[in-house]
Amino acid sequence: MKNIITLILFVYLSKILGQTATNWTVTDCSGNSHELFNDLDAGKVAVIIWVMPCVSCINGALSAQTEVQNALVNNPGMVVYYLADDVANTNCATLTSWASTNGITDAFVMTNTAVSMSPYGAAGMPKVVVIGRDKKVYYNQNAPALNANGIKGGIAAALAAPTGISKNSIPGVKFDISPNPSSSSTEINLSLSHASDVKIEVFNEIGQVVAKEINVQLSPGIHKYTIDSSEWANGTYFISAIIDGKKIQEKLVVAH
Repeated sequence: MKNIITLILFVYLSKILGQTATNWTVTDCSGNSHELFNDLDAGKVAVIIWVMPCVSCINGALSAQTEVQNALVNNPGMVVYYLADDVANTNCATLTSWASTNGITDAFVMTNTAVSMSPYGAAGMPKVVVIGRDKKVYYNQNAPALNANGIKGGIAAALAAPTGISKNSIPGVKFDISPNPSSSSTEINLSLSHASDVKIEVFNEIGQVVAKEINVQLSPGIHKYTIDSSEWANGTYFISAIIDGKKIQEKLVVAH
C-alpha cells in the first residue's frame, strides 16, 4: 500500500511540477504593466501567491516574501514577487491595504482574472507557485502544506534552470557605466554591432525596479544614456541591459 501511495504522489507531482506556466499581461494596483513571459524571458524567476485578504493568508505571504528577499541577495533583480487576489473579486484599495498593513511590501499587487490559479491544479488560499526562466513550475503548493523551505527550494531550482542570460558579456555588445560610485548621475555607454531590441532597467538590492530607462530598438553604433541618481538612497543598485533576450548587468554604488 505504501508503494502505491508513493507512486500516486510521484505521478501527481510530475504532472504539476513538470508543467509549463500560463502567460498573462496585466496592470497591477500601482498602474504598472506586467507580462509574465517577458519577466521569464529576461531571466527572472516568478513567485506568485494567491490570497484572500484574510488572517490565514498572512503567514504564507510573509514566508514567500522572505524567501524572495533572501534569494535576491545573491541574485539581484532575478526574482519577482506577485501577490494576486484569489478570484479577482477584491478591489485594489482593499488588497493593497491588507498587504501593507501586514508587512507585505515587496510584492506587485494585482487583482485580475487573467492571473488564475486554475492552470496549477487545485485552488486554495494561500497558494504559491514558483516559475523558472524556462517557464516550468518548480513549486506548487496550497496551505496548509506550503512552507518556507519548500518555497526556498523551488526558487533555488528555478534559478538553476536554463536561461539566455550572460551576466558578463554578449557577443557584439559593449556595456559599461561611469562614474561608479555615483553621487548624482551615471552615464550608460552601450555599443552595438547590430540593430537590437534593448531594455535597460535599474534594480535595488531587493529586486525592485527603481528606474526604467529605455525599451526600444536601437541601431548599430554607440548609445549613451544618463541616469539621475540624485534622489536615490545611498546603497547598491544593479543596472541591467536586456539585448535581444540576453542580459548583462553592472553593479552601481550610490554615495551622496
